[in-house]
Amino acid sequence: MFSKAQNFGADFEKLNQRMLKGEDISNTQFEKLLTSYPKQIENYPEESAKLYYYMGGNFNYDKKIDKAAESYNYAYSYSLRAKDTTLKYIIMLSYGRLRFNEEKYDKAEEYYLFSLPGMAAYYGPSSIEYTNIYYEYVKLLMNMERIKEAKPLLAALEYYFKTLNLITNETYLGILADQAYILQEEDNFNPAIEKYKFILENTKLLKRQDTLRYITILSNLGEAYREKGDDELAISSLLSAKRFMKKNKVKQPQQLASIENFLGLFYKALNDYSNAEENFNDAITIYKEEKLENSEAYCTV
Repeated sequence: MFSKAQNFGADFEKLNQRMLKGEDISNTQFEKLLTSYPKQIENYPEESAKLYYYMGGNFNYDKKIDKAAESYNYAYSYSLRAKDTTLKYIIMLSYGRLRFNEEKYDKAEEYYLFSLPGMAAYYGPSSIEYTNIYYEYVKLLMNMERIKEAKPLLAALEYYFKTLNLITNETYLGILADQAYILQEEDNFNPAIEKYKFILENTKLLKRQDTLRYITILSNLGEAYREKGDDELAISSLLSAKRFMKKNKVKQPQQLASIENFLGLFYKALNDYSNAEENFNDAITIYKEEKLENSEAYCTV
């Protein structure tokens, strides 16, 4: 895969082989290699691209976002001269994910659209690997509130997973959750509720300890019941989410504050002012502790 090279190329290959065996290579080791052969780096664009790509991944993991972005920029520039033409797509996909997590959605979309054709060629357009990546792009559209664009793409993805009988796949469960959200937005509460319940009844989320998503689905289910007019089921779902957070020691204060606020609204609608006041006060306390007094959510309590 790599060109035969002395010094920089050969030393990089040694590090790469260690990584392939599962060893973690620190950026300190990568940087040492860069400083050891400053005049040779330009001669080995493929090795240099991979090295900076690995460094970007390490920086991203350590939440050093600016350094990760800088590393990906270097990686991409070298990848343009590499013999391995798939490198630039792999690098830009990671860059897109970085911007997605930063909520810089316009830039993220640009990088995803660039990388998707390359990833389709690399994995195959019908492969599960490419389909999972494509779902990331659809999820990006959802976060950008481009629901009309996302809806038919989600339907196509649902068909793909059903056809392959992959209904317990993590991505499939995410697709159902997004579809349920859209149905809820369209006031189609019964099918939305059925999808939420299917996800919660599947143990996949808990087996992989995705407790935050589990709690989010429970909360969304409660909101769907509320919008449908089933206040008792709505309260039951939210109380289940609250108990689940406490039992599993899930530290997501904003999520908990949102649950407390919704419970307060439900109890208020039922003229249960004592419980409503307690929940509102709990929500306000959480927002203050997290210094979120200026947030939109705090202002609605």
